[in-house]
This record gives sequence, structure tokens and C-alpha cells, in this order.
Amino acid sequence: IDLNEKTYKLGEFTELDYGFDFYAPQTFEDSKSRRILIAWMGMPDAIYTNPTVNYKWQHCLTIPRKLSVKNGKLCQNPISEMENLRKDHITLKRGENYEDFVFEALAKNIKDSFEINLRSDVSLSYNDGILILDMGDSSFGRDIRQVKIDKINDIRIYSDKSALEIFVNEGEYVLTSRVYSENAGFYSEDLDFDLYTLNSIDFI
Repeated sequence: IDLNEKTYKLGEFTELDYGFDFYAPQTFEDSKSRRILIAWMGMPDAIYTNPTVNYKWQHCLTIPRKLSVKNGKLCQNPISEMENLRKDHITLKRGENYEDFVFEALAKNIKDSFEINLRSDVSLSYNDGILILDMGDSSFGRDIRQVKIDKINDIRIYSDKSALEIFVNEGEYVLTSRVYSENAGFYSEDLDFDLYTLNSIDFI
């Protein structure tokens, strides 16, 4: 915002996250001089809901994200320590199905349009320069998010039982959402993925 005594002019506005559930991000500098961002994965005053309120809990925090600037753009990427959670590596070929909710998946050298099933009823598609996250029938009020992206080179997806964090073009675009599908089902007819099963973390 450019202010003077009587007028103001808004500069270009870029969203930090294009998903449904990203709120109140906070940053700090860690012992390695990295600028780390963590946000609340939930929205106040939203029209959509979380079924977990029936069990007396809701919301969570995002993956810690390292901030950097590339070609004048602020980028967010999972901190490198997240790779310590990787367990088994699976090469998931086009059309092959992965029937679990918890995983990390990476696709690189993307050249064309694509569609990915993130759950049995949740999809991520890209066509004519528009990336669309469609939350399907189990969205609890969440519907569709769209992002204009001229070209997609790579995608990194972190999936948990009730959370999705999607990083596009090495973190230039991020989509974060809670998700409550009853049936897993990760696959794409258009892309191959390097998929990792993930260990859990025990906090003592």
C-alpha cells in the first residue's frame, strides 16, 4: 500500500495460499537462519464446517515451510526435515491406485494438462492455464478453488487423513485444505509419481 496525506494506491496482491484452510500465518528465524512459516489450518467465520467437532476437536497446524524468494516471488516449501518421515518409496505409474490417506507424492517434468484424484471424491486438475481443486461430495461446505498458472512444472503433495498441502512449481503456489473423505484413492491417468509412505512422529 502506497499512502500519502489524502490518497492511497494498492499494489499487486498475491495470496499466500490458495486453498480453503489457511489462517494467521506466523514466521520465525530458526537456528539455521531459515525463515520458517507455520499457519493455522482452519478458518474463522467460514461457511464450511468440520465434522470433527462431534468429537470435541477441530483444526490443526500446517507443515513448517521454509520461505525463499525466486524470480521476485515468495516461495514456500516444506522444511527439509520433513524428508525424515519418508519410509517406503513407490513408483506410482499412470493409472495405478494408492489406497491410503497418508503419503508424500512428487511429480516432475510436467508438460501438459492433467487430472489427479487425491481421494475417491477429491480432484486436482489443470487445463488451459487454470489449476482447479475440487473437494467433491465430502467437503462439508468446501467446493472449488481455482488458480491461474501459466505453466506447471512440478507438484509436491502432502496428504494426511484429514489434511492436504499441495506445493506447485517449487512452492510458488500452495493450496492447503482440510479434507474428510471416507475413501482413499490416489491416482492419475496423466502423471507418474514418486510416492513415499510416511512414518508417524511420537512426541514425548
